[in-house]
Amino acid sequence: MELRSKVIRGFGWTVAEKIGSALFQIVVSIVVINRIVPDDKMVVAIVAAIIAVLNTFVDSGFSQTLIRRLDATERDFSSVFFFNMTIAVLLYAALMVLAGPIARLYDVPMLQTIAPVMFLLIPLNALCIIQQTILFRNFNFRRTSSVNLGANISGGVVAVGLAVAGMGVWALVGQRLTTLVVKAAVLWFSTGWRPRLREFSTRSIAGMYRFSSKLFATDLINNTFNNLPTLFMGKLFQSDLGFYNQAQQLKDTPVVAITNTVNSVGLPALSNLADSKYTDGLRKLTQMLSFVVFPVIVGLVATADDIFTLLIKPVWHPAVPLFRILCLMGLFSPLAVLFNNSMKARSNGTVIVRVEVIKKIFVTAILAVTIPLGAEVIAWGQVGVALFDVCINFGANRRYSGYRWSALLCDVLPVVALCGVMYAAVWGVDVWLTDCGVGARLALKIVVGIVTYVVGAWALRLPQWKEVVTTLRGVRK
Repeated sequence: MELRSKVIRGFGWTVAEKIGSALFQIVVSIVVINRIVPDDKMVVAIVAAIIAVLNTFVDSGFSQTLIRRLDATERDFSSVFFFNMTIAVLLYAALMVLAGPIARLYDVPMLQTIAPVMFLLIPLNALCIIQQTILFRNFNFRRTSSVNLGANISGGVVAVGLAVAGMGVWALVGQRLTTLVVKAAVLWFSTGWRPRLREFSTRSIAGMYRFSSKLFATDLINNTFNNLPTLFMGKLFQSDLGFYNQAQQLKDTPVVAITNTVNSVGLPALSNLADSKYTDGLRKLTQMLSFVVFPVIVGLVATADDIFTLLIKPVWHPAVPLFRILCLMGLFSPLAVLFNNSMKARSNGTVIVRVEVIKKIFVTAILAVTIPLGAEVIAWGQVGVALFDVCINFGANRRYSGYRWSALLCDVLPVVALCGVMYAAVWGVDVWLTDCGVGARLALKIVVGIVTYVVGAWALRLPQWKEVVTTLRGVRK
């Protein structure tokens, strides 16, 4: 099967899973959030941030190396698996010793209670890495999508059940744990691959380490700095962290779903493209990502008040300003991730580390200025960081492709302008229907926004519109 057909088929299955999963997660999130308090969200956010950073050590860049390495052997896969599990178990043991000191550092006794359960996410994640890597390498997105969707549904059902039963913070813990347990179990029972201890080879690990170490350094820097706002806010602004984290989650649910759809299909595709076709492939992914993500983000900003008023209890309404600001961050972060993955597909790793060092110098300055000033200023700082990420990642990509700044602006600015028109149309609903009920007004805003954007894209004959239509036709076939 030619690469384009694989990409279209993979895109279709991944879109189905991500949309279904995102919609389900939104429903679950609304049910759960209305039955917990911001402090529950705060303590889980702190533990989740620690886990996100430490998971980088578990993978150490090897999974991405295996995706890129077309001649990877059974010895490579088994060696990486046992490496991942060893690091994961050692980290879990260390965290059990440190749970008490961490709880005292943040002055959150509940943290020590949930830590033994939540930190199990580290070894559970290690169980899934190689199985997922093999599926991605083989473009088996149908099975990946089915597994993820089933795991997310299972976790959501457990979260709702615990929340309705009044279990508070354990609803959030149970959701994360159940999702990974189900995911790991299904991957192991539904895939044919099994690790072989006799195949473990330190030489194999060493052979991949030269490239994986650079990806590891990049991911570690990224994950650390991405979670620093949460870790600092947990110490300095605990009353705001629950609102900040919830606003971020609501923003991330649709944005991450769309971004992961493009990137999970796009990274293996870019790794397999010939040099002559690479620029065109990267440009089409950029067009598709901006065309789909930008209107979603603008729509969320335009309807934030109505969404919170209609669906979420008043105790969470202080999160609305943070939600709007963080949504603006979502305009840039998906493209930054795409260009970063593009570098991983083409570079030798050295340039990635150099770029990350430059970015983190900038991020350090932003954090030093914004962290003492409160949650909203921190959120605005993250918007600036996301914009800077796009610029520097794209600039570094120019050495691997013919994609120029002028072409990027031609691809993105028309979509931005069309989103501006869509926002004005949605804002007009507020002006003309001041006495309308919240539910009816929100529904009308959504319809007006979608119609304005689709008709505008069709009338302007945007190349993004043509590419999306072509892809959807391929998916349908």
